[in-house]
Amino acid sequence: TCRDAESGQIHWTMRLGSRCLASLMAGDDKVYALDQEGTLHVVAADTTGTLLATQSLLENCSATPAIAESALFVRTSGHVCCIGSGE
Repeated sequence: TCRDAESGQIHWTMRLGSRCLASLMAGDDKVYALDQEGTLHVVAADTTGTLLATQSLLENCSATPAIAESALFVRTSGHVCCIGSGE
């Protein structure tokens, strides 16, 4: 759920398909949610909450992604993935 910090007004609410153990991450005007089944959900960090993309990493995930050097680093149950160019 996205709320206005001052008024408490709800801008949008979204339910993902699977449980998320990892914390949400924000960067580049996006919110990243990684669910337990390994699907990364990318949502616009604005009042619309538009789902911009989903990507399955094909492995279970429970760790919070990290953002560095314009890339997203994700640890799955068997690998570490880098999403982005790093530029």
